[in-house]
Amino acid sequence: MSDFRLSQALDGSAELESICCDIKDVQLETINIDENLDLVLSQDRKTMRKVANLVLVVNRMINLSKCGGELKDYELCSMIMDQVVEECIVKTDGNSTIGELTFQPLNSVKQFTLSDRSKKDVILNSNEFTLKAITLKGGNSHHKVNFKMSMYISSTKCDGCMVVLSIMNDLYISCSKPEDKVVLKLEKISKEKIKEDEDKYRFVFIKTTTGITLTSFESLKYRSWFISTSSEEERPVEMCEADAVCRITHFRVNC
Repeated sequence: MSDFRLSQALDGSAELESICCDIKDVQLETINIDENLDLVLSQDRKTMRKVANLVLVVNRMINLSKCGGELKDYELCSMIMDQVVEECIVKTDGNSTIGELTFQPLNSVKQFTLSDRSKKDVILNSNEFTLKAITLKGGNSHHKVNFKMSMYISSTKCDGCMVVLSIMNDLYISCSKPEDKVVLKLEKISKEKIKEDEDKYRFVFIKTTTGITLTSFESLKYRSWFISTSSEEERPVEMCEADAVCRITHFRVNC
């Protein structure tokens, strides 16, 4: 959504409310989004939140189409469900100081593989020591990276679950910002040293589940920057801003 900001929808509330009122007596309205895609609106009084969600979904569809991707049924469903189904987070009041992070017991560690919403799997490029996304053919599933996810608890309010992601041999995903772009890297460090590290927040991501099965990982230190894959094959897994075009920020967690 390179040209769209949610604030634009909210700032133009009067105009959008007028549009909603104009169509309240219409049973069905069909809007052509793309050559093979029509959006059908049924009669229902819209709130500004519903209008903003609708604009977000439409812009996401248009951007995927611009990237040359074919809009599949499950992708269309996920795009819509992303905006209307949210993860329910149970907030825990711990004994830790505000802003301090504490590891939960080891039984909170979860193992899984990741695939993006286009069904590309995340693998490790051992030569360059980086993660990348590729569509694996039959018999090559052993190339998938096995992630471990450790939970953090904090008294600081958060919109999702705080997690730390690692792969084999104490290799943790971290973020840094050397210039104007956040960079994802694999960093070899032990869990014990992370707890003692003054800059521990570079390892922490906010895990949010939307829709039915889609999960995003937002950097806690650099908010609005997400772990992402490219819409193209065999590209590195990188950090991107929420509105980046041709980047995929939602994953399926395969346990």
